[in-house]
Amino acid sequence: MEPRDDRRARDDRPALDRELLAGVRRRDAAALERFFDAYYDRVYGYVARLIGDAHAAEDVTHDIFLRLHGAAGRLDPDRDPTPWVFAVAANGVRDHWRRAARRRPPVALSPAQLAEIPGPGDGSLERLGHADDARLITTALASLSDADR
Repeated sequence: MEPRDDRRARDDRPALDRELLAGVRRRDAAALERFFDAYYDRVYGYVARLIGDAHAAEDVTHDIFLRLHGAAGRLDPDRDPTPWVFAVAANGVRDHWRRAARRRPPVALSPAQLAEIPGPGDGSLERLGHADDARLITTALASLSDADR
């Protein structure tokens, strides 16, 4: 029985050899192209599942590969690069979520809506079960977007 390479045993994709990874570290164009080809579909699939938007996933995936290219000089050719690639991908998704949260506009209520919301000290706790309060809460919730709701 032949010994199997553990990296190859996990899936049917060929393991990237040390020479190729050394070429990636030197930023050799052919090695970078093979590295890109070996990981792009897997990284894109991971990102698309987390983000849920194909166009945003493409943008994030491209940013991830730009980061990988920038950090290629620190790649260790003696180690499997998969954990490193997916750590960079996870950070890229996290950064995307942070940017998206900053872009979301705050919810603005009209002065009339604000006036209808009971304030502290006006007996709002005692009136909590009243129909008017339920209507106010329902109206306020309906004015929110699905994401903010």
